[in-house]
Amino acid sequence: MYKTLVMIFCFLFIVLFIGYCVNCFYPQILTVTEIDYINDVVYIKTSEGFMYSFKGASDWRIEDKIAAIMFNKFSQDIKDDLIIKVKYCR
Repeated sequence: MYKTLVMIFCFLFIVLFIGYCVNCFYPQILTVTEIDYINDVVYIKTSEGFMYSFKGASDWRIEDKIAAIMFNKFSQDIKDDLIIKVKYCR
């Protein structure tokens, strides 16, 4: 009986934790606004006007569209979100 309760508790914990974490990642389409080749930084902007940046300037041009996976760091403030992965968007 004890093992069954522990297994149920662990299962519920894992399901709730994974469900919570899945909501922390979201897709975003961004536009390249500026490129700093000297410091290897790309500056990008969302359609709402939020600005982000990432390293790796060699493959990008101004006005390129970027598909990104974002992480909200478990907060409601979109300004502190992290870019997890970027890809060129046609």
